[in-house]
Amino acid sequence: MRAHGRMQERALGLAPPVTRRDRRDHTAATLMLRAGVDAHRVQRILRHASVTTTTGTYGHFALEDLRDAVNRTVPKNRLRLLTVC
Repeated sequence: MRAHGRMQERALGLAPPVTRRDRRDHTAATLMLRAGVDAHRVQRILRHASVTTTTGTYGHFALEDLRDAVNRTVPKNRLRLLTVC
């Protein structure tokens, strides 16, 4: 939950700017989760205190991949699924 709060603080100009480490961790987590690495492993690699930190911060990327996978399996003449979440 703290990571989300920090993002809001940054958006309001109340937090320090994004660091190289922030960008590196974000990129690494995104790539690992998209490659199918288990969220618990990503949590340990990034040294998050809880897996909910990892999934809460980066879980939306996995949802996008799931949405794309479902939409690719639906025939083109049918209504696209999971367009709004």
